[in-house]
Amino acid sequence: MGSIATKNEERFHPATHNGNGLQSHHNHNSVGDLRASEATLQTEQPWHFDTLQVHSGLEDETAHGQNSLPIYNSASFRFRTSKSIEEAYSFEDGPKSQYYMYSRLSNPSNTGFERRMVALELGKEGLSFASGAAAIFSPE
Repeated sequence: MGSIATKNEERFHPATHNGNGLQSHHNHNSVGDLRASEATLQTEQPWHFDTLQVHSGLEDETAHGQNSLPIYNSASFRFRTSKSIEEAYSFEDGPKSQYYMYSRLSNPSNTGFERRMVALELGKEGLSFASGAAAIFSPE
């Protein structure tokens, strides 16, 4: 996970962060003004930046009740039904993000990292890549 690309409404710039979550150029006057994207945290409540660092990116329904983002070391993933396999490998409408097939493509750790970075940067979407070159490579 060397690089991340995000589509932002407004970026959080570490250079303007004074250690307390304040940003001089965005008219934020408190840490409570920093909000995560709705897609990331499914909440409208303001989160402190330190809280976002620790808790953003978690799955809505954790498998084992964990409070932190686990690192998934699995290379492949199990499917519960043959229909879910067909749906996962059907790229007619694009890849199905609810399925994980092979860790080099995506896995729950990468998804959590992407969600956390989107929340920290006040973005809308994000993708992580193994290298900077992968982020700009286009096979076409």
